Amino acid sequence: MKKCLAVMAAAILAVAMCLGLTACEEDRQFYTLLEAYNEGLITDADLEAIKKVDEEDPVTFTDESQEMFKTQLLEHFDDLKGTLYYAEGEEDMYSFLKRALEDNVYYPNIIQYYGEYGGAIVLYVELLHNMFMISQDYYVGEYKFFTWYNSFYLVWTNPERMEFSLEEI
Repeated sequence: MKKCLAVMAAAILAVAMCLGLTACEEDRQFYTLLEAYNEGLITDADLEAIKKVDEEDPVTFTDESQEMFKTQLLEHFDDLKGTLYYAEGEEDMYSFLKRALEDNVYYPNIIQYYGEYGGAIVLYVELLHNMFMISQDYYVGEYKFFTWYNSFYLVWTNPERMEFSLEEI
């Protein structure tokens, strides 16, 4: 009887741990484009479509939608910890950018909306005003992306399905 209770307790504990880990992962709202690709949230076909958006007239969020996005990003900025690298081998910029955002040095600015792919929204976001004319190219899959210093392609899962409006730039 004691063995049976021990096995049942172990099974309940294992299920609870699995549910707990799954719930934590579902709470995550933001990824870099590279991380989203590596996690399978963005596919090669999505990357190809994202690259084609650069050939179209750019669109972004309206001012009201920008404010809603900024609130969500600031609430969930920890999702990006360990992923905000400017260039390979450099130190993660997470702490620097988080401090600047918390101190209201600058608010994130959505430069361009790239579309929704598998329920995730792809945006090019300036996290801190670029005072330096420094850029980098990097690859996600087989596709080359260009970014300015302190700007990143972010993938927002938008789990609450918040509505947003777009406007041409």
